[in-house]
Amino acid sequence: MPHGPTDGVRACAGNLAPVAEPVKPAGGAMTEPSARYRRWAWLAGVGFEALLLVLALFLGWLLEIAPLESLRPVVPAVVWGGVATIPPLIGLRVVTASAWPPFARLTAEVDRTLGPLLQDRSWLELAVLALVAGLGEEALFRGVIQPALSAWSGVGVGLVLTSVLFGLAHAVTPTYAVLATAMGLYLGALTIVFGSLTAPVTVHAVYDFVALGYLVRIRAAGRAPSSLPPGAPPSRPASADPGPP
Repeated sequence: MPHGPTDGVRACAGNLAPVAEPVKPAGGAMTEPSARYRRWAWLAGVGFEALLLVLALFLGWLLEIAPLESLRPVVPAVVWGGVATIPPLIGLRVVTASAWPPFARLTAEVDRTLGPLLQDRSWLELAVLALVAGLGEEALFRGVIQPALSAWSGVGVGLVLTSVLFGLAHAVTPTYAVLATAMGLYLGALTIVFGSLTAPVTVHAVYDFVALGYLVRIRAAGRAPSSLPPGAPPSRPASADPGPP
């Protein structure tokens, strides 16, 4: 599941305003969020993740920690970050393909909430959301919280505590919180191994981009025909909505 955008979009548009539910008008037919609402949901997600970066810089100033000081576009760290994205993506595929009830419920929740809100966003817009999420969340959790807790309690305890906080921040469902905690441990370990934020930011951003693209574009497109009543004509894609952005 995408870490960050799921919460950011749910927020101002489930971490900023309640997530959009399909609207049930007087006639009883379920309708999707409007094009304007979907646009604002994306902007809310980007804005929420950007605020996390501002919060990281503010907390870093208070604690005398420079969260972005170790964020350097060093080729080896970027390359290894790309390689390190493979295990989480395998995990994404396992979760979305699994019939195990906790995984199935999580996938259904993401399909129900995130898909309708982001289905007509362009690949560039998804990339922006993923990049801001990776930068903002890694600056806050691995750039400020983890070193602060490690200085107080030791590297191992700091890693675990930061990962638990990361999981709680993504507690869309209990299963998602557990998976996000595991992801936090993974990203925190990369921070320790490479001594910088470059690898974890790369993993976080690339993973979120691929996860968002798969969940809200590819899976949504694959589900669309089956969601229509028998004999009903296919609806226009959301991107063709003539309404205001």
